[in-house]
Amino acid sequence: MATCKLCLTAAAAVCVLSTFTGCGQGDWGYATGTVTLNGQPVGPGVITLEPVDGDRAGAIARFGEDGKFQVTSARRKEGAPVGEYRVLIQGGESFGEEQVGPKPASKIPQRYSKPGTSDLTATIKPGKQTINFDLKP
Repeated sequence: MATCKLCLTAAAAVCVLSTFTGCGQGDWGYATGTVTLNGQPVGPGVITLEPVDGDRAGAIARFGEDGKFQVTSARRKEGAPVGEYRVLIQGGESFGEEQVGPKPASKIPQRYSKPGTSDLTATIKPGKQTINFDLKP
């Protein structure tokens, strides 16, 4: 009978600890950062994170003229699964807003928008982190 009480106590401790640590939280990362061109903020545009191993969903991040972004999962949840990603960055006007008149040329070099020419990668780690992308012309 003493063994059963010990098992129940241990099980209760595990339940309490998992409540505070959050089951599955270790496999999720929260990334923010800035896109710059030669050290100066650039935008607007969108960042696409494509998983290198294909075992998880990708993520996106939209950014404005200030280049600042926050990564969002494919399910519109803040953050992204932990892992290695290929990064594509495409310039363009703010998404979801109507553009009147001709679109201004993007300041973001085209090579960063294509899988065959973008050499950018990112590693999403557990917890909060900053990932900056300094693009070159």
